[in-house]
Amino acid sequence: MYKFLFGVLIAAVCFQPSFGQPVIKKTLPAVKKGLQNTLGNTQAVRAQSAFQNARNKPLRAAPKAPVHPSVPVVGGALPAYSLDINSLLSEEDRFIINNSAYFDKMPPAPRADMTAKEKYLHMRNKRVNALEKLVWAKRLDFVRKNIDPIADNLRIKVQREAINYLNYIPQDVRFLYLGENHFVPSIKEEVMDILYQLRTRWPQRKIILFTEFLADTVYIANGPVPGEVSRSYGGVVWEYAHELGIPVVGVENAPLWNDLNNPNNAERFGVYMDATARRNERWVQHMRPFMEKEPDALFVVYAGGAHTDASFTRNLPALVGEKKSYIISFDVPGTKAAYNPVFNYIGVPEELEQEFLKNKNYKLLTLTQNGKYKKLIGFDLSVTVHNPQ
Repeated sequence: MYKFLFGVLIAAVCFQPSFGQPVIKKTLPAVKKGLQNTLGNTQAVRAQSAFQNARNKPLRAAPKAPVHPSVPVVGGALPAYSLDINSLLSEEDRFIINNSAYFDKMPPAPRADMTAKEKYLHMRNKRVNALEKLVWAKRLDFVRKNIDPIADNLRIKVQREAINYLNYIPQDVRFLYLGENHFVPSIKEEVMDILYQLRTRWPQRKIILFTEFLADTVYIANGPVPGEVSRSYGGVVWEYAHELGIPVVGVENAPLWNDLNNPNNAERFGVYMDATARRNERWVQHMRPFMEKEPDALFVVYAGGAHTDASFTRNLPALVGEKKSYIISFDVPGTKAAYNPVFNYIGVPEELEQEFLKNKNYKLLTLTQNGKYKKLIGFDLSVTVHNPQ
């Protein structure tokens, strides 16, 4: 059995307002043509917002791209706008958004050698990217206007010892989302630690683990864990969940993944953002029967952060729709702003960052004190671990 170096407290303790320190509010450096940050300049923020609203109007009546008869169509028309979204963004927003890993870097037009299906996926994803850029432009306007309450809602601290997650996970939670940066071994240790603590808190409650990392043909409840499953990505987690009496349910649909997210296809025409959301939709369909059969169970979802982050389009928590949910995000330094543009304006105090870097076993905890800005921030609790490289 996996060995733990500390005893787990069974009682749930609510976090205190004194948790950690406030995050810092950052300003974006001037990058092009004297780019100036508008934080704290109310008139400039209002002027930018009004200007952006005016430029967004043409999109409402934007024509759909022509559709070839051979292209598979949803709802009778190919969902793709033909205009250049970048022209609707301010220079500051364009810089932040286009440098975010959240948005696909796609070729501007379908290639001549694409199949009809590939053309459809390309254009569909282009539309999703375009709409999400506009969504994020409006969000960034909101962030600049409300940076003080948003920053005040976050607290951050260096964690020098093992984390008692029961201090943070609500007693009445029904869905617990664990989103990770892939290929970081210490994150799997944190996931196993959470499973152990959950089983300690609820020794008799049915707990079911859903995961992206196994096919939806895999269901492990009784009997030994199959060898090929033990050797898969996350195999040590499935073995440990099995020891704890926690069934493991794969949710990934292999044919859909091959269509939407195969690296060879993605390199050709870019489908990551839309593919992630469409996979989420398929996963929730697979999860529903378990949810209906076990209404009192605690469901743990272990997947990539792009699936569990509440700020992403058609994310898992939004699709599941369970209000009694909690999101824990695991990442490594430097990745928050890469995936969530809000974190261009929110940062770690330098003294905490330096302390965190002193010891590879230290972790950086970021806590949202209430759910008001959850759709902007993306998580309830963030755990930053050291990059193993």
